[in-house]
Amino acid sequence: MLNILRPIEILKEIEKERNDKFYIAGSGIREYLIADKIKRIRILTSFEALDIAREFMNRCEGYTMIEKEDGSIEIFSDRFVSLIFSKICPQGIISQLSKKIYTVDAVAMTLDDFIDFKPEKLINPHGGLEDINNRILRIVDGENLRQNPIGYLRGIRLMAEHELDIDPDTEIFMKEHVHWLEGIRGDEYTKELFRILDQKESSYYINLMDRHIGMLQYIFPEIEPMKNVGECKYHVVDSFTHSVYTLKVLEGVVNANGFFEDHLRTAYEEHTSKCMNSNIKRLSLIKLGAFFHDIGKPAAKFNDDKGRTRFQGHEIVGAEMLMEIGKRLGLSEEDTVTLSRYSALHMFPLVIYKNNDVSGDTLFNMFSQTEDETLDVLLIGYADIVATRKLLNPDEEMGNFKVHVEYIANNYITRYLPLKEMDKIITFEEIKKLVGEHEAMPAYEALRKSIYMGRVSLKRDKIDKFLSNISWR
Repeated sequence: MLNILRPIEILKEIEKERNDKFYIAGSGIREYLIADKIKRIRILTSFEALDIAREFMNRCEGYTMIEKEDGSIEIFSDRFVSLIFSKICPQGIISQLSKKIYTVDAVAMTLDDFIDFKPEKLINPHGGLEDINNRILRIVDGENLRQNPIGYLRGIRLMAEHELDIDPDTEIFMKEHVHWLEGIRGDEYTKELFRILDQKESSYYINLMDRHIGMLQYIFPEIEPMKNVGECKYHVVDSFTHSVYTLKVLEGVVNANGFFEDHLRTAYEEHTSKCMNSNIKRLSLIKLGAFFHDIGKPAAKFNDDKGRTRFQGHEIVGAEMLMEIGKRLGLSEEDTVTLSRYSALHMFPLVIYKNNDVSGDTLFNMFSQTEDETLDVLLIGYADIVATRKLLNPDEEMGNFKVHVEYIANNYITRYLPLKEMDKIITFEEIKKLVGEHEAMPAYEALRKSIYMGRVSLKRDKIDKFLSNISWR
């Protein structure tokens, strides 16, 4: 608890000076009891949340502030626990907790009681402590959910983060009133959606959202047609079921120790842990891409002259649909394009495998198109094939395709990624001066390919010699 001691000390100072009583509510208590560490603490105060947050930041450097839509103020730091300040309602703490959607949030403690953590001092009007200890998600009052339907996603996220089971009566209630989600905006639920995808087994909760509660039709109406197409010579289930299974396979690969060789696993961990422009984890965007990789199939479906169902071009149709979904979610333009490219490019690994062609020319052509999404596409492509084949033949050995994907990934990491260093050795403008403006782009591409193929080393004298040689033209 080292990262929370100093913030608590400062809060106690402010509390005393203001002659107020601060409460810690919800997440801080829940995480103390059942999580590995406390990530954020919600502070309830009689004063304006913004005033207390500013006063706190004046005494503790390194925090950044954001104002949330509900009027609360969140401050976060690399050094200390995040704090969320809210103003307590005039009726007092019991009334405040009664406004919570779930019992696991409807608990509170004073600062002093939290430091010593005395469970008997917990303010627990709705049985939240018992539900936390028993890992149960239960509704406080259905009216609270109606007023804030984002609580549907929050509930699933709490289940995913803390491995909660849903109370049967709560599940029935949520399913019966799921229409409350109608009209919900993408930017309203994006944060909760990606926090669900951040979890190791998000496929389970995505499936629960649809099969048990019926939420996904309001969040992603595009998935409903997927439930009616997809079965063909290569698929024994509909596209939606296949997509959920693809996500499950992908998470199995990511979560498994020893699935990839150490250097590949390290490369994947570094790549997928990056934070995207929209302040989401790259791995979570990859997961969303895996779930949506076949979203274009309903629109692309046709029967050939032999009466066989085909989905030719579904990856391009899907890419166009994902551009719209990315915008709806409020993702940055760059992240939206990346999500779209997951659909557009996911067939590459399978096509190359079927053609039995992993030549230098073929892989260079692939990498020139997949670029920074190469490792992502390989992961999605692998999960897609395994999810397809394992349902056709559960005993089929997928080792050959795994080796195929690893070989491509190795080539990308060891031969294509180093090309990023080329611009540090010679710029495009310098190439223009050496070969002329009209020949610059062909020369640039020829140089990149020659370096990739091992015919030219990444040294300036070797590059100059190559560019001066007419044979590249």
